[in-house]
Amino acid sequence: MSDCPPLSFVLYSMMVAVGLGLLMTLVMGLAGCAQTNTNHPPKTVAPPAVSAPQIPPPSDADRLTALVMRAMPMGAKLQALLDKDPNWPMGGKAASKLEPGRLLCMRQRLSPAGYWSSRKDAVDAFIRRYPDQVKDAIAVLEQGGADVMEATFQAGAQARYAGGDPQAQNAAANLTSAQLSQFTALSQNDKYQPLRQLLIGDGLPLGKRAGADVAKTFGLQLIRDALNYCNIPMSVFR
Repeated sequence: MSDCPPLSFVLYSMMVAVGLGLLMTLVMGLAGCAQTNTNHPPKTVAPPAVSAPQIPPPSDADRLTALVMRAMPMGAKLQALLDKDPNWPMGGKAASKLEPGRLLCMRQRLSPAGYWSSRKDAVDAFIRRYPDQVKDAIAVLEQGGADVMEATFQAGAQARYAGGDPQAQNAAANLTSAQLSQFTALSQNDKYQPLRQLLIGDGLPLGKRAGADVAKTFGLQLIRDALNYCNIPMSVFR
């Protein structure tokens, strides 16, 4: 009996070996491809677009403060008085009775920045006391009331203190009927009495012919309020 395996067995074994070799080659090739693929950097994903921050609309307090400042534009006139006299508003004799810090307090309170601050405080107090009137107050001023007050104030104040200003007079003459209608409501309607008090204080007429008187009397009210704010007694004027 021969020790050699049958020819059929040898051929079968060779086919198996060849098949295993091909299988290993295929597996190794796939492994190489996988290794190659892992060497590629990952794709960069763009971050989501970020929209520009939304600017919130101005609050009712900011809008009303701006309208009150426009209706009674005292800032420039106050600055002119401060620049003209280093002792204003006290006068030399009264100023000599004050500590320097008190006079400085007065002048800061009556500066344009101090005027804005005092008006903002008054608006905040108005909103706390009359929250149901804020929308109507803004509407009547935005729709013309503030424009007429500004033109009237400028024309009246200039006529009294500077002999008249053609530009101020022209601004008053060029007001529209719609603006004048809103001003009429503001000056005559009882529901706007708290707003009138906010704008010009107590006991002052609000009319197209009252600009000069309002400017003078309102200025005196500002000085009185500054005295109270800086805790200065009226006796310094005696």
